[in-house]
Amino acid sequence: MNILILGAGELGKQLAWTLCDNRENKVTVVDHSAARLERLRERLDVMTVSGEAASVQALKNAGVDKAELLLAVTGSDASNVLACRVGRHFGVKRTVCRVSKDHFFSEGDGFSPAEMAIDHLIHPLNDCVDQIIRVIRHQCAIERFTLPSAKCEICAFHVRPRSAIVNVRLADFPEKTLLGRVRFSLVMRNRRLVMPGGEFVFKAGDEVYAAGTAQDIETLLDYVDVKIKHNGTMIVAGASPAARELVRRLKTDGQDVRVIESDGDLAREMMDEVGDGVMFIQGDANEADVLEDAGVDKCQTFIGALADDESNILGCLLAKNMGAGKVIAVTNKAEYVDIVPAMNAIDCGFSPRLVAVNSVLNLLSSETVRVHALLQRVQAYVYEFEVEARSPVCGKKIVNAFPPSTIISLLFRGGETRPATGDMVLEAGDTAVVIARPAEAARIEGLLRRKRILPI
Repeated sequence: MNILILGAGELGKQLAWTLCDNRENKVTVVDHSAARLERLRERLDVMTVSGEAASVQALKNAGVDKAELLLAVTGSDASNVLACRVGRHFGVKRTVCRVSKDHFFSEGDGFSPAEMAIDHLIHPLNDCVDQIIRVIRHQCAIERFTLPSAKCEICAFHVRPRSAIVNVRLADFPEKTLLGRVRFSLVMRNRRLVMPGGEFVFKAGDEVYAAGTAQDIETLLDYVDVKIKHNGTMIVAGASPAARELVRRLKTDGQDVRVIESDGDLAREMMDEVGDGVMFIQGDANEADVLEDAGVDKCQTFIGALADDESNILGCLLAKNMGAGKVIAVTNKAEYVDIVPAMNAIDCGFSPRLVAVNSVLNLLSSETVRVHALLQRVQAYVYEFEVEARSPVCGKKIVNAFPPSTIISLLFRGGETRPATGDMVLEAGDTAVVIARPAEAARIEGLLRRKRILPI
């Protein structure tokens, strides 16, 4: 597939990395910064073109007339919207536009995304806030996302020291009904991946990935979570766009929210936006006395959502040390995607950039293959593969059909969702949900399909 990426910032860089995993893709990146493009060329097999994203000449130089997919992901909403319109003029089949707000569109006035030749909009900040909201309710939850085709979820959670499953063998899982509906897919233990079988014993500190329907995952989290004695307060550090959206959402949900911001002007501006009912503390979120004034020692959750990644990480470390129940760091730099999950003192981290990559992955699918997400903590992808009638695995048991390292989480069959077990026989029309690294996924695809048509 010929893919044109407009913007070589953090999001464009991650998209280039992800899409170059498949050698069938031909990726071209356009950016006005020669330094950014040079760094990309040094590390990736991509073509680069120097120029403005919405420049007709720059797009022509990048081969826009041959592009099948255009990803407009610069930091300028206006440039992204205009670039999609130019791309469609030159025949681009699909356009994806990154925006921070929907202020360019008005459905009632005929200014819809479709009218502007935009097939898909992605909102990295809003989507990142969605992810944060989804893990706040349970102290143990660290990553959750939905498989949209079947309203199922894959969830990662920490096994906390006083959890009901500590030192429990998987075969002896107390909730037998739940065990039959949820698939424990993999476990990260001491930074090593483990595939849990019946003899597997859960240990405190394990990071467990489970798959099932949204209702069953919610029931599972309720069971394995550890209730802590905190007052339910949510402390948000920062007045960044992400912080503002998060505070609005938390306030709407009826949460007790407190905001820490050192810049008085930004704090007043945010107060005007979010309205009454939110406490503001002026000060540095990396200073112990400020955190103490905010009541961090009794808060349920502390979220570092400042504009500066390093400040978010340091604030989370300090808040955790002072007694916060759960700490969440928001980061943007690619370098922190691997670093934050490895920091035991930070419960979970989210990146608008990585959330946006997952949104794009959801859009890139063939007739029988869909790539849902890049799992941040284990650096693996979630795929859906359809089993075809003449594929080599059709009619075989899962345990005999795939290499031992393959993780088949769920099967969708006849409108039903089933946890995948080794003795299940694959049938034509089944959709298998697989967790795999890109190289492994390519081998699995060859087993499930008659021919290879994977676009990413």
